[in-house]
Amino acid sequence: MGRLSLYRVRLTDTEADSLRKNVQHGTWLARNLIRARILLLSYDQPALSQSALAAQAGCSTAKVRRTWRRYTKDGLEAALHDQPRPGTPHRLTPEHEAFVIATACTDAPSGADHWTVSLLKQRLATQHNKNVGEETIRRVLLKNNLKPWLKKNVVHPQTGRPVH
Repeated sequence: MGRLSLYRVRLTDTEADSLRKNVQHGTWLARNLIRARILLLSYDQPALSQSALAAQAGCSTAKVRRTWRRYTKDGLEAALHDQPRPGTPHRLTPEHEAFVIATACTDAPSGADHWTVSLLKQRLATQHNKNVGEETIRRVLLKNNLKPWLKKNVVHPQTGRPVH
């Protein structure tokens, strides 16, 4: 326990009260609630061993160590919440998205009644050498409130005539 003594939890009374309220209400994510429980148990019972604290909090001893370390090095908020994750990069650049939108707003190619997602995908692949899935194209269109597959073939309910 000699090395772990570097990681001491020293909450203020207001921080502890705030954590207790959040743990009781349970509005946080489960992982954040477990981290709050770890910090509260460490504050309330500082002599508690790692394994005993982990058993009471319902987690592993590694999680206890990580929470202590994050609290000591980066503060309370960093110990409770995850850092933002970068996620995967977008498959289409804004220029590619603009091309898809502009293409969807033009007349359909010969032999087609309207633009479909697969036709837009093929056009993007041939014009810009960019291969993406149909779902990516569909999301770009829906994000911009475009539904070229509904542009024609929609019948007005009262007149019975196609809407253009």
